[in-house]
Amino acid sequence: MAEEILGKGIIKNTNPHNLARVYQNYIAGTNEIYPPDQLPIVKALRGEFCTTEDIEIHRDDRVIPLESWGTPIYDENGTVQYGMAVFQDISERRRSEQILQDSEARYRVLSEMSPVGIFRNNLQGACIYANPKLQQMSGLSTEEFLGEGWGCMIYPEDRQRLYKLWSNFVTQAQHNLTAKYQTEYRYLTADGSVRWAIVEALPERDFTGKIVGFVGATIDIHDRKEIERILSDYSHSLEQKVRERTTALAETNYQLQQEILERKAIEEALRHSQEQLQQITNSVNAGIAYVDGNLRYRFVNTIYAQQFGKSYESIQGKQIWEVIGIEAYQTVKPIIDRVLQGEPQTTELEVRSTTGESTYLNLNLTPEFNANHEVDGYYSVFFNITERKCLENSLQEANNQLKRLANLDGLTQVANRRKFDEPVS
Repeated sequence: MAEEILGKGIIKNTNPHNLARVYQNYIAGTNEIYPPDQLPIVKALRGEFCTTEDIEIHRDDRVIPLESWGTPIYDENGTVQYGMAVFQDISERRRSEQILQDSEARYRVLSEMSPVGIFRNNLQGACIYANPKLQQMSGLSTEEFLGEGWGCMIYPEDRQRLYKLWSNFVTQAQHNLTAKYQTEYRYLTADGSVRWAIVEALPERDFTGKIVGFVGATIDIHDRKEIERILSDYSHSLEQKVRERTTALAETNYQLQQEILERKAIEEALRHSQEQLQQITNSVNAGIAYVDGNLRYRFVNTIYAQQFGKSYESIQGKQIWEVIGIEAYQTVKPIIDRVLQGEPQTTELEVRSTTGESTYLNLNLTPEFNANHEVDGYYSVFFNITERKCLENSLQEANNQLKRLANLDGLTQVANRRKFDEPVS
């Protein structure tokens, strides 16, 4: 094994001064010969115990990183009799460490550019990380948000409720019960205004399954709340018209109620799906992907994969047209070309399934630059805005119906006096 790593066996007439050069020992990451007096075997001969990971063997075809130990062997008089050096090839460990570093860097970039607020809390509930989006939502700096400062973001009337829910969530998690933190609440912005958000959190575990903290995401849902309020107002108005005039609007009201039920069913299905998420990116209600410069997928989250009816594993390494189809690719190709030229892109798309059903997406593409300011690939984040589109269409339909009722007689269904008073165009 030693000869296989070193590329040679014992060479006679080798002394400590030329040992590093003979066996091509270099300082890790450089082309400098390792200092002979610092070699583990030389230190062992001096009576020193040592361990090091900064030695590399430079072979003609490769570089081998080593972990080395030096141990002196003494005789019965306590004199160093000889030294022993043990070493092993740690190439696989180095590759694993590099892959881990690359993965952590990529997830950090995803968190930093995420349109959703992401946070991490320790076991005591103190915040130890908040991404830029969460700081932007709250108007708090990093220092202000960390620790217990995150509570300042919560609207005062909602704080005790959220604190109690969080306490119950932590207790369940620590007793190895199925635990998930999810609730809607009001929060304060930098200018003091009040907005609605939904927060979700899951236990964060190490490789042994031990809970080491909690991770979560906060999404602003204020626009959705406003649409629900407006829709509720219109619904009450329509019900009043039905009672006052005819039963003709009963069908319209029934359809409106069906749309509300369908929307609630979609929300329930979404909540059920989100209960399965256990990773940071999968706790975000958005499709996220990273595509390299060769248009191959290097990362997708669950929602992205589900959009195209595929699994996470089947998408990895595939080129984009193999996943979304040639026709869809031709549609988005101009957008992709621009983002690969370094221009961020935002657009709304209508995607049709094989059954002809339409899905509306809000798509954001952000280029990734390397140290030379060249585009290596891009991040893709999309939101499904079908619900918003459907609600907008429902509001428009309800508004048109109200206008029609205002201009028709409830009994005869002909134009009333108000209609006749309008000028003839």
